[in-house]
Amino acid sequence: MSRGSLRGPGLFMLDTSFLKRVRISEGLNLQFRAEAFNVLNHPNFGYPNEVVFQGSEYSPSGGVITNTGTTSRQIQFALKLQF
Repeated sequence: MSRGSLRGPGLFMLDTSFLKRVRISEGLNLQFRAEAFNVLNHPNFGYPNEVVFQGSEYSPSGGVITNTGTTSRQIQFALKLQF
């Protein structure tokens, strides 16, 4: 790491999906799908504020992380009829 640089926290996300296909007739299928993003709901924080000095004084918000880098857990469901 070089002098005067800031390092942010790491990023970790686990996404998954499940599907179930049900045959209704010879040419007709029904598919149910569940998708989950950030399954473990792990907080991923954004980068720290890069402004450390304001003139000759320290910035009170220098190096402070004020936001998240990704969204929280999201789950979506889908139902598809294939013919």
